[in-house]
Amino acid sequence: MQQRTLDQETFDVIMFDLEALKDNRRNDEIEKKQFIYHFDLLKGNLQDLFGLTEYHLENEDSYELDIGEKGVTITDGETTHYIQEEIFDEEKHEYRAVDRETEIDNLIQWIGEINRESDKELMKTDLKQLINAKDEYLFSSGNTNDFVLKSEDPKGFDTICEELIKLNEEE
Repeated sequence: MQQRTLDQETFDVIMFDLEALKDNRRNDEIEKKQFIYHFDLLKGNLQDLFGLTEYHLENEDSYELDIGEKGVTITDGETTHYIQEEIFDEEKHEYRAVDRETEIDNLIQWIGEINRESDKELMKTDLKQLINAKDEYLFSSGNTNDFVLKSEDPKGFDTICEELIKLNEEE
């Protein structure tokens, strides 16, 4: 997902909405419908600006993925799950946790080495996706060229995290 910038017009609309919300809290004469209208307008502007989905808003405390000295960790609120490397090494799950920068480097190398144009084009598309992403870590499919990024598919990302935690507990 490409980072969006705040232009003056969008900023003015958001500030107008904020003022309307503030005024509504101080003035009981404004109808509830008007408050809801301004709230929904503000929410829509912020969602558009930051690329947020309803899932983002309803699931603030979704999973966090990290790859560090101790390997892959998935944090759920206050609980950190250390995912056993065997799950990835033995391909017990379709997806593996990867570092975005490392994956970009790999794609650049592979694009230079590959001969089939169709494969090269797929890799270029993947490269663009990863370059524009803001996620430090993501999931990469071992079966396809699919990537699951928290910023682009939070529900899919959380599902993979849940599956990996479950697999980890079974080990």
